[in-house]
Amino acid sequence: MTTPEGDKIPLRPQSVGDLIDTTFRQYKRDFPFIARVSLFILLPYLVISSIINYSTMSTARSTLSQLVNSFTQSPNHAFHPANPTPALSGAHLSMDIPLLIVAIVAYPLAYGTVLHRVAPTRLRNQRTSFGEALRFSASRLFQVIVTDIFAWFAVSIVLTMAWIIAIVPIPLMSSARVSLAVTIPVAILLVLAALLFTLWVITRVSLTSSVVREEKRIFWPPMWQSWVLTRRSFWHSLGYLVLVYLMVGVIQGGISGIGTLLPPAIDVIVVGITTLFVAPFQMLAVANLYVDLRVRTDAPDLLEWMDGIGESEDRFH
Repeated sequence: MTTPEGDKIPLRPQSVGDLIDTTFRQYKRDFPFIARVSLFILLPYLVISSIINYSTMSTARSTLSQLVNSFTQSPNHAFHPANPTPALSGAHLSMDIPLLIVAIVAYPLAYGTVLHRVAPTRLRNQRTSFGEALRFSASRLFQVIVTDIFAWFAVSIVLTMAWIIAIVPIPLMSSARVSLAVTIPVAILLVLAALLFTLWVITRVSLTSSVVREEKRIFWPPMWQSWVLTRRSFWHSLGYLVLVYLMVGVIQGGISGIGTLLPPAIDVIVVGITTLFVAPFQMLAVANLYVDLRVRTDAPDLLEWMDGIGESEDRFH
């Protein structure tokens, strides 16, 4: 279905401010769609997560209370926990494994649903329903998961090597008795270089999962396509992503800070509700970045491709 005239967004590159404005307008306009993503995909995961978080917080507070009480008691009645670490570790492991499995499915499924709403609307002027977007996201879920795992390993290896190269010279200079006046500035420069390289690599491959979904590629080709999309727009992409994550982080951090003053049960509920509203906004923002970079990189091909689709449809009708 085509979008109404008032909802059309020009197929042109957007500035960071324009992307943020577009994301807010889409969030408001498509809130019923966003609400379905939150309720049907994210909510089950957050319920499980909240239960585990509540159990963990209650256990931690109980242990802390016992420790405090032990210091206020006489030495003859001192508190001696009976091997708490293995029990806590086993409990956490038994809870974290299913939570991790659900997270690996829930968030990619939710993002894919949001992306398949945004991309067809901007690139083909077609608005997909929640059911259509969810089915498409589910059909690409396996490819997304295996590619994300592959990309994570590849990026981890590259960044680990980079940090080793950055850190190893520091103790070597110290063992060689290089003066602190030289060692400290060099160490700072090496660490800053490693941080910048980390941000550069993560930004360049940040759209890998988006490519897997919308361009139907897998393993290495999506990483390379993400690299191509961000090649001439690195600072644009980095600045936008940092701004989005700062906005989301400030909201979630503020709510979490307030939640620490509340009882555990209320705390996890408040944090969960916040996530239901904030996480889709972040997904929508990343989806808009992917579309913007597609327009910047492939605009002539996109216009020709869409014109071709229109001509083909005219033949059939």
